[in-house]
Amino acid sequence: MWRMVRILCAILAHLPIYVADIPGRCAKKGGNMTKRIRILVVLVVMAFAMHASAETVEMRGEVVDATFQIAPFTWTAPNFGGLYYDVDRNLMSDALTSTATAPDAINCGDLVYTAYRVESGYANPDIGGYFAVGWFGQKCMAINGKPYVLSPIICEMDTNDRIVLIPDEEWYIGNEYCLIAREIDPESDKVWLALEKDGVEVDAAVIHPRSDGDCFNNNMLINGSPGAYTVKMAAVSTASTFVYQKDIGMEDDVPIFSVYVEAIFRGTDTNAVQLKYAILIDDDPVKVINGGVGMMDVDAVTSESVRLSSDQRIPLTPDSDVNVAEGLWLHVADDMDNDAVRNHRYYPYLLYECASSGSNPTPPPPPPPPPPPVTTEIEGMLYAGQGIEIEHNIRIELVGTSGDPESADFRISSYRMPESLITIPRGDSSTEFIHLYDTSSGELIELDVIRVSGDSVHLMITTPWDWRVTDRYIARVDEVSIRGEVVEPTGEEIRGIIWDASDFTALGYDFNYDAATEILAIVPGTVSQNDRTIDVGYVEYGTSTRDTNFKYGAWGSYRTISFMAEDRLAGYGEGTDCAITDGTISLISRGMLSRVLIDEDKQHIIASGASLQLEEDYELKIVQLDFNGSKAQLELLRNGHSVDTEIVDVPDTFVYRKDLGKLDDVPIITAHIDAILADQPSVAINGIFQISEEYISVEAGNVYSKMEIGDVSSDGIGMTNIYPIHLLKGDTTKLMGNINFVVADNETLRFSPVVELTAPGNCEVRGAVARPDADMNDGFAWNASNFAALWYDFDSGTSTETLTINSLNGRVIEDDMMTYITHPVYQQYAINEAYNDVMIDSETGYTATGWITEKYVSPGGRADMLHRLLVEFEGDDRKTMAVGEPYDLGAGFTLTPQQIDLDGNKVWLTFARDGVEIDSEVIDASHGSSNQDRTFIAYLEDADGEDEIAVFHCYVDAVFRGTDFNIVQITHVFLIDNFCTEISTGDIYGAMEVVFTDYDEIVLANHVMPTILEPGSRQRVMGNIYLKTADDETAIRFYPAAEYTIGQDDPPGNPDPEV
Repeated sequence: MWRMVRILCAILAHLPIYVADIPGRCAKKGGNMTKRIRILVVLVVMAFAMHASAETVEMRGEVVDATFQIAPFTWTAPNFGGLYYDVDRNLMSDALTSTATAPDAINCGDLVYTAYRVESGYANPDIGGYFAVGWFGQKCMAINGKPYVLSPIICEMDTNDRIVLIPDEEWYIGNEYCLIAREIDPESDKVWLALEKDGVEVDAAVIHPRSDGDCFNNNMLINGSPGAYTVKMAAVSTASTFVYQKDIGMEDDVPIFSVYVEAIFRGTDTNAVQLKYAILIDDDPVKVINGGVGMMDVDAVTSESVRLSSDQRIPLTPDSDVNVAEGLWLHVADDMDNDAVRNHRYYPYLLYECASSGSNPTPPPPPPPPPPPVTTEIEGMLYAGQGIEIEHNIRIELVGTSGDPESADFRISSYRMPESLITIPRGDSSTEFIHLYDTSSGELIELDVIRVSGDSVHLMITTPWDWRVTDRYIARVDEVSIRGEVVEPTGEEIRGIIWDASDFTALGYDFNYDAATEILAIVPGTVSQNDRTIDVGYVEYGTSTRDTNFKYGAWGSYRTISFMAEDRLAGYGEGTDCAITDGTISLISRGMLSRVLIDEDKQHIIASGASLQLEEDYELKIVQLDFNGSKAQLELLRNGHSVDTEIVDVPDTFVYRKDLGKLDDVPIITAHIDAILADQPSVAINGIFQISEEYISVEAGNVYSKMEIGDVSSDGIGMTNIYPIHLLKGDTTKLMGNINFVVADNETLRFSPVVELTAPGNCEVRGAVARPDADMNDGFAWNASNFAALWYDFDSGTSTETLTINSLNGRVIEDDMMTYITHPVYQQYAINEAYNDVMIDSETGYTATGWITEKYVSPGGRADMLHRLLVEFEGDDRKTMAVGEPYDLGAGFTLTPQQIDLDGNKVWLTFARDGVEIDSEVIDASHGSSNQDRTFIAYLEDADGEDEIAVFHCYVDAVFRGTDFNIVQITHVFLIDNFCTEISTGDIYGAMEVVFTDYDEIVLANHVMPTILEPGSRQRVMGNIYLKTADDETAIRFYPAAEYTIGQDDPPGNPDPEV
């Protein structure tokens, strides 16, 4: 039963079709918009992993048996839970009908999907109503009431949701849109709001609540019923609403975003504005009238509805799944009921990706064998995005948690065993809640979730008696920062400052050819401790093109360039195989750069009639095969529409060419068809290369943030700054692209270029390259200055970690020749930096230790006792909370302002974990109170219950008492977990073993096995740190790298995606 509840929760978190008035995901910087959900009755739910490359959830309709039942078969919201239903208005929008007369196929035109527009009102009373359309399981807005121009709703607040902003605070709404309160004036009761997209302002207005708002040009007065609506549209002046409208194609004044200004608050230190009723739609609508979707073609369009019908024969092959359109599928049963009758049962379903909702439900495990006579219990905390490894390379990663019912989702794998996703509910030492995992070595291990605390779990693993933890690693992160060498000028820099791939590893570097191709420089005599300004023209940037080999080696090479720390395609050169192009094609010479989307030599087996999914909505379909003539007919489709067809001799290379900008016939997609497999029948594809059709301009005069392109040629690009750059204390200044200058919050000028990566995918943070053939006198050492993954405190300039290789025997790092050393270091509390009269448990600071690239806290100063740092506000970070609103701090911890006094000077705060109060206090935030009085400190016993430690503190910056709502603003939030990781001699971390530990130091050495630096190899050191060796048989070059996955990676174990 618990699995069904978990699946329902996952579905309700992703599917607006099952809820009334669900807002979309609206995220304020530093927090999430609350969702309030009213649940309907759900018919049947089944979660599973199918063809898609991410975990999926199936929403099934009623089953029909074409052998006995007579068409037509119709599915609507009552018998197909995936279709749109407005519970508040009792309105349905779409229907699916099959009129197939033959039991084994649905012929052309026999499957019909109809979507009607239905009334749906804005929560905002200022702006009237709109029409909603259910479109293959997604709620969309009918633009200007037209059911054939649809825009998905990205964010929609319900009537209970609120958002509070202070001046210059950013609210990230979705789809790259951000709302900013530029100024708040309580005297005139006005607020200046600005809306940005991709950092560019698209609209701004001053709103006077209840008096003067924006004009709303699409106010709809809707009367009638579905199929017979009457609509009057008018432009109306709103009293309190900010509106952003734009013309899209033939549609005028499309209301992309609107929000209602409810109240303006005057605070003791800052002011605030409260907003509600926000709604944001996609600014790129779907124009249904222009064509069909998948196997469906537009059949009829009216002012009330759109009807699509199947434009091809759909075979009902037993035990098959057919993708009809978008997320709509048909599943045909395998006739296994042994009733001596050939049944043709099938049902429609909608397929949804669940990126982070959990794993596939697994069937109950078989009864366990008798336990071994002796076992070992491994117990500890695991946080979302973290993993541990135990004997036999068994890796267990915490993917996420659920609170109702309490459960945890894990990704688990072992040597030569495929990865799988499992969900384990929290248990009370009951075998019902213990998951058994059969390893590749035939051993059984037991996983028991003892406690779920927010996004962390207390996990117990029972293993054979001699097993132990052999590594801990980071499985997933939200972002990665790559720091260049930190500069601290002592006087005028007479030699200038230069960064390249050797000291800023985000810049372009060809490892196999040992060539740095990207340089960032500040000319001599520019900055000093007394001059923090870089004048116009004093930052110079240069990058050059280089050859990069195709992963499929027979194709030769193509031209790439690292531009603003991102690899781009510059063209196809002389080294490119003639099967792709018979001449040089230079994008950069025409002022363009593209991105390489796919470059691989993996083998894909694609059945005849199936497709291989590519990027940017392309798919390569195998139409038919000629086994005698070794020919294959291929069709390339985009969004279900054919764009190219070709018959190729096998083996051969298929190339799709298209005009790109100023260039004709640019190879966009290349695939090598290796063989025809007659027994399947299918084809083997063993090389794919695809570039993006979206290119960036690199013409002279183009400006990227503060830099302007000056020179462009087929060989490279040069840029200089056209705006002055002020290296202000504690500031981050955007230079260009993802490259920023980050300045320490310190009186001493200390700064560095930094690249911030947030796009989902895999990345590495590289250390300096070691070249033993050139210099091996004193070994090699990496610390935070030449290996940016190691922990470094920018403001104080301190670090603690060092990785050293003392000697090499040829290509072998022998036992004990590689060491990792770390030690604790004092860090001043941010609250004490701001208010030197504030003490935390009689201390002005704490002890921090860098540990395998992460920052930990060591209460009492012990290096071998590490507490996870959960929250640490920096600089001007602040959090605004409404009274009664719990602030989720992570790991199950929450802070809640329970009440504000009548004078608006005091606030009652409670600190809790897993809903159980730990501490509470009334904080006096009036002007007469001391900074110590405005500081809330909470204590908790450590995991052993021996000592009480100060795990949390914050500073109450301001209290706002409004007519209807009260809010509190806090700063300098600091939180550690009371659970402690104890480092002991003999502990194993990957290839390293703890050989010494005490209060002052931890030392690890490669005591487990020697490390061999084979050409092109990747050898694990510990955690996320690996040694990577150049694919060069003659010279030895290698570097340490920390590898990360940003965002939620795809669930494992899926076959090649097919459509």
